[in-house]
Amino acid sequence: MITRATLSTIEQGLPKYRSMLAGNAAFDPSAFDAIATVSLSTATSSITFSSIPSTYKHLQVRTMARDSVNAASSASGIRFNGDTGNNYGYHKLYGTGSVVGSTSATSLNGIQHSLLIPAATNTANAFGVAVIDILDYTNTNKWITTKSFAGYETNGGTEYQLQLGSGYWANTAVVTSLTIYSTSVSFVANSHFALYGIEAV
Repeated sequence: MITRATLSTIEQGLPKYRSMLAGNAAFDPSAFDAIATVSLSTATSSITFSSIPSTYKHLQVRTMARDSVNAASSASGIRFNGDTGNNYGYHKLYGTGSVVGSTSATSLNGIQHSLLIPAATNTANAFGVAVIDILDYTNTNKWITTKSFAGYETNGGTEYQLQLGSGYWANTAVVTSLTIYSTSVSFVANSHFALYGIEAV
């Protein structure tokens, strides 16, 4: 005789889920909140984000910029809290498709090479982009550190440059403002800068 299998009373009482989460709480990743944006209508040598709230874990800057100078590509940088002293340093790795290298420097008046942007003599209307993370910007037990990823096209599209960078500000103060500056002349109109706060997980 063939009998039908039946579920036990315990099994019948178990909840049933259509999701693979099976009743567990959904993962809520860290959130990026837009704090401020700047889009240039005229050429400007620097922009500053001030009164930065201290309610986030990290900060992130996203840029799309081009330099107005007719020279080699600009090594623009970033400063904190209006400090223009020689309290910064950086290290970068870069590649152009034909050349790979690295550079570093200390005792600078800003974290140079945070951005990588085309000059006026490079490919027309090409803008460079960069993402810069400012880590633990409210932690007063260590220096402020950054990491960046930047790139652009140059020489009429025959060369492409990418770079990974890191930097530091030799100060334990909470970051309340940051300035992005051109080391040559200025950023052209339509350059864009955005600041985000990253919430802790």
